[in-house]
Amino acid sequence: MERIYSSAGMRRIDEYTIDQGFKSARELMETAAARVFDVVWRRIETDLSWQNIEAEEENPCVVGVLAGVGNNGGDGIAVVRKLLQRAQDYPKLTIKLLVVGDTSEESNRTTYAWREQWDLLQEEGRDGEGAMSPKLSYRHILPEWEYTDEELKEELKDCTILVDALFGIGLSRPVTGVFAQVVRAAAATDCPVIAVDMPSGVSTDSGAVLGVALPATTTVTFGYRKRGQLLLPGRELCGELIVADIGFASDAPVVALSDPFSGSEIIRVERPDIPKPTYIWDADDIAAVLPKRPAYSHKGTFGTTAFVAGSRGMAGAALIGAMAAYRGGTGLVMLLSDAENRLILQTGVPEAVFLPWQSGSSLERLRSLDPKKSALVIGPGLGANAEGKQVLQGLLKALNETPGLPLVIDADALNLMAKHDSIDRMVRDYAKTDAPVILTPHVGEMIRLLSRNEEWSDAQKVKTQLPTAAQEVAKCYNAVCIAKDASTVIAMPDGELVVNTTGCAALAVAGSGDALAGLIGSLLAQGADAKNAAICGVFIHGRAGEEAAQRVGTRSCMARDIVDGIASVYRVDFSERE
Repeated sequence: MERIYSSAGMRRIDEYTIDQGFKSARELMETAAARVFDVVWRRIETDLSWQNIEAEEENPCVVGVLAGVGNNGGDGIAVVRKLLQRAQDYPKLTIKLLVVGDTSEESNRTTYAWREQWDLLQEEGRDGEGAMSPKLSYRHILPEWEYTDEELKEELKDCTILVDALFGIGLSRPVTGVFAQVVRAAAATDCPVIAVDMPSGVSTDSGAVLGVALPATTTVTFGYRKRGQLLLPGRELCGELIVADIGFASDAPVVALSDPFSGSEIIRVERPDIPKPTYIWDADDIAAVLPKRPAYSHKGTFGTTAFVAGSRGMAGAALIGAMAAYRGGTGLVMLLSDAENRLILQTGVPEAVFLPWQSGSSLERLRSLDPKKSALVIGPGLGANAEGKQVLQGLLKALNETPGLPLVIDADALNLMAKHDSIDRMVRDYAKTDAPVILTPHVGEMIRLLSRNEEWSDAQKVKTQLPTAAQEVAKCYNAVCIAKDASTVIAMPDGELVVNTTGCAALAVAGSGDALAGLIGSLLAQGADAKNAAICGVFIHGRAGEEAAQRVGTRSCMARDIVDGIASVYRVDFSERE
């Protein structure tokens, strides 16, 4: 299980490393710059257009460095120092430094580490007579001055490679003014960009573009991957991601608790003074918690996955969900759906038990399910109309009388929650009983669910701060929240976050969410707890999409291809781990 960090978490790890004496701030910066320099130099050496760098003929190599006035800018200036040292042996190599920001003595923007690096550059870059090396050209871009876009593009037009050290992980608001102009000018150049820790304009915490962003060819990040480097669009804007070890304290993320008598280590826990990381699960982590398949078993061993799904004309949602539940390993599927869907559902999934929701006895069948061996998926194709409301209200009323059955609340059930306070209250009341509840909203449904919360009434805020929005939903409903997106985030009620790394564009098709809901319900019915069912379901669903894309392509994938992919993923990824 990999830990990834927010900007606040990384700042605290940095502080902890310095405070505990592992490395000084300058040593961390020098090491970071050395790692970036290595990447820049490899790029120079391997690019065919620069093979003759030692010759004095044409085709000069100009490394442009964009430096802000914070610690990230300090990293950039340290890179300039290292390039300047190397450039003495290479006639064709020159460096162009653009410092963007207020560096006056009165400014509180520049950090001590930045000023230290600037002073070192002034000292090392000058000859005995005090003249700056002809290998380095420098320009200061001041925020209060006015510059034309063409003027800034002209500054960068000769660069053959750019180092982006404007903001790093410290950016927390949209890029505006002259900073935005510089980013746009840099993005307009046709040369590789090496980002220092984080591409400028990309949120470290959410991967969202804050105003305008500078896409990187390669991003050199320090110590740990950052959340915004895993979430789209940040993931694509990072280009190739290199995680460089710069010497952060090895015990910064966790602390070992020892037996006071023997001194032996008992357990390693997250350090409480460092913001909790986000986690990434891999196939080994998934395999460790997947429900087992004992040889001595029968269909009851693997539970019943029930559905309240499929209004008139929407039988496909129930059908896809049921198929996914069976592929996910459940022993029995029970479909509570509109009576008019009987023919298509019993033809499409003859293995499932069909119950018309118009029948009073159908609800009793649901209430009789064993909560320890069953789960209920509510919402796919339910309809957000008056009939859907009536069905959902009756169901939730009955469930609140005898709580305990694990629930997956999806699609129209989420829309009805957002639309009707009475339904929303019933879901909250049910979750208060500590019965397992998983909510599976996509971004649009997240916006609607949070619309009652004044702090989250801005739809754009939900989109750009999806991890935090997911944590808010999980906390409000005391439920696991799966915030479905191109990079899905799973939030637990206690604030823990997991970023899923599987999936592809093949999943962007009608019925894909129904398949996910059915798969998660299946895992719950087999005995997985809500956290593990959600994480495993999202991971396997993503892998199933990848497998389907290999078979039929991302353009031609249908929900049934994803369902078939579940079986392939179990066979290929997990059969040897059982």
